[in-house]
Amino acid sequence: MFLKLTTTKSTEDKIKRLKEKINTADAVIIGAGAGLSTAAGFDYGGERFRKYFSDFEEKYGIHDLTICSEVSWEDVSDRKRYHFFMHRTSR
Repeated sequence: MFLKLTTTKSTEDKIKRLKEKINTADAVIIGAGAGLSTAAGFDYGGERFRKYFSDFEEKYGIHDLTICSEVSWEDVSDRKRYHFFMHRTSR
């Protein structure tokens, strides 16, 4: 079920130092690239899109949120709603 990695003493030391730094840090910032939310199961289209953004489909001709970054927004409130949804509702 779990993959056992073979590590060298040097790697083990680095992991130990990293763990100590994390445990004593005030905060930890994690940078993640594209695909993380999709891997976590975030659905950009389908029923959820239609529930919250059916008017986007009618107004802008889009069918999922992945294309929204390329939209020329006619209404600034639409842009704000899109950004709020994308950044605040990942479940």
